[in-house]
Amino acid sequence: MYLKVVDKFQSDLYVHCLVTPSNARFLLLHENRSEDQIKAFFNEVYELYTKLVLNPFFDPQKKI
Repeated sequence: MYLKVVDKFQSDLYVHCLVTPSNARFLLLHENRSEDQIKAFFNEVYELYTKLVLNPFFDPQKKI
């Protein structure tokens, strides 16, 4: 679930959030940009995360 701006840091930085169905959370701190670019970035990150988790050689006890 893509959550738009969840917080504002200082005066020019924004925090966006993506929560996956498995309850993993991805946060992005950035300057103001296009919502479409941010959503596309989160989609790509989620795709890569899914491929990693589905890899049979992935050890869930290690950090990504």
